[in-house]
Amino acid sequence: RAEPQGQAPRHPSHICRGRALTMSLSGAVCSVMLYSNLAWSVDNQVTLEFSTPHGVAPNGVLLCATATGHRFDRSSFTVNALEEGGSQFVSGDAQTVTSSAATDLRAFGGATSWNHRAVETGVAADVLGTDAYYASTYMRRRYDTLAVDSTGASLAGVFQDPVWSTTDATRKNDTDFYIAKLSDETLTDTERQTHAATLAELNRPTGNCALLSGDWAKDTRYELRFTAPNPAKSTGATELGWWLAPVTYTAAASTAPAGAGGMEPSNRVTYTVRGDKTGVVCGARSTVKNALHDACAALTLSGANSSVAAANDPAACADSLQWTSRAEATNGLGCGANGQACGACAANAVESYRYSGHCVSCENGAAATVSDGGVNRNSCTCAAGRTTLKAGGSACGPKMGPAGTSTSAAALAAELCASFTGVKNGLSGGPSAGKTTGVGGGVAAGAHAIATAHVDAFLAAAGSLVDSADVAAANVTYRSTLMFDERAPDDPTRRRGLAGRCAECGADGTFVDDYGRVGAVKDVQFDAVHALRLIGYVLHLKGYDCDALYNPDDKFVGIYGAYEAAPVCGVATPA
Repeated sequence: RAEPQGQAPRHPSHICRGRALTMSLSGAVCSVMLYSNLAWSVDNQVTLEFSTPHGVAPNGVLLCATATGHRFDRSSFTVNALEEGGSQFVSGDAQTVTSSAATDLRAFGGATSWNHRAVETGVAADVLGTDAYYASTYMRRRYDTLAVDSTGASLAGVFQDPVWSTTDATRKNDTDFYIAKLSDETLTDTERQTHAATLAELNRPTGNCALLSGDWAKDTRYELRFTAPNPAKSTGATELGWWLAPVTYTAAASTAPAGAGGMEPSNRVTYTVRGDKTGVVCGARSTVKNALHDACAALTLSGANSSVAAANDPAACADSLQWTSRAEATNGLGCGANGQACGACAANAVESYRYSGHCVSCENGAAATVSDGGVNRNSCTCAAGRTTLKAGGSACGPKMGPAGTSTSAAALAAELCASFTGVKNGLSGGPSAGKTTGVGGGVAAGAHAIATAHVDAFLAAAGSLVDSADVAAANVTYRSTLMFDERAPDDPTRRRGLAGRCAECGADGTFVDDYGRVGAVKDVQFDAVHALRLIGYVLHLKGYDCDALYNPDDKFVGIYGAYEAAPVCGVATPA
């Protein structure tokens, strides 16, 4: 196979790709269950249900608002309560914040080990900007190639810019004022801490994201209640939306150079999004609305409290509106609010006890019952080979592996080992063998296909066990310590075997094909065999050896295939 020279690669937007609209294979799911108030410019308590990836315990959860101009800071975004564990059907460990600090909650307790507050606010770029994966998302501006999440839901509104509420001059004057205050030797420790905290916040902009740091568990359901202000009517926002991404942290090495402004290495953290790299858009419970409204206009239409409506104070109007029969007051509360009937669940769905009757689909499974502390609850039993989702409107996720027969991580690893060993055998046997022994029993296992697509195919099939961050981390070690080139043993120039033989090639190794294009022979076999070996190495690091792809007891066994004997030192012309 040859690659044409002198031609620019096709832009990603010119390549057609099919997209299957499926649930997250990683297990990360997010749903909005309740909004306390959907009026513009008022505080809104949001109840969010989400689950962490099957195979990763994140250090943080990045939560971003997607409504236009929806911004908040650390003082206006407040965590109220958290429930950890359980499922849509079984209760977990509920905890309520008893002070002003979210660190009251067990899951947030590890934030300080990363020199983070439990809640930090900003924009998505503050976190994604340190994840090397997103360096490939630049076409015209940052992240513009991130259009949809793994389920096909739009990511519009996730990536917003920070906004400062005051001018540079005002912030400078305020900064000088508090620095002067702090130099006052008569201040008490409490006063000094208060001024220092105010100074720290002066130059922080508002953003649409909150980073929730702590000791989150893997494959676990969480119910998070937090309060944040709704966007103002002037922003043009018409409905609320949220996006979530689990994140792991890495501290800078102590020997790393100082950062911007002289920041010490111990204060620097980089972030990696885990599971699906596009995160997950939070759906809303079917009976919960997202649309924002003008509380004063709705109050005027109700005919109640005309003096409050005339004053045009959104918070006061929203309070009064709750005592009317207007639907706007309860649109975010879902069924069960103010006596609103929930109705029967659809076929093959069951009613959870949560949220006054939350319907959960048992598709790819069947209705069942489960004991919750001695109380029988409705539940779902998933079909063999299906992943179990602990949050959201569906209890049963996609197949755990490509064959749909795996029921555990160990079984999935064995299935992946068998599948990609078949690909390796097909590669060794030539194209005709590859057509019958490739993944799925019909995908050709030619060297080009393996080198360019099979690591991605592995990620797609192993999503409940492995994510792209696992492969990227493994590749660093693999390339630096385990990569070898057996085509030219003992030859530091790798001259022998690097280029293929070509009867029609010129002295420079190029040729002209039937279409008049200049090409060069590429040895893709080398990249193909090491792509498969990397897959085996990733499985090994996860604790599931696949000796046919990577044997930890014989790390440098030859894998390239048949080749000529190495030239002997001092021989001018190798045999």
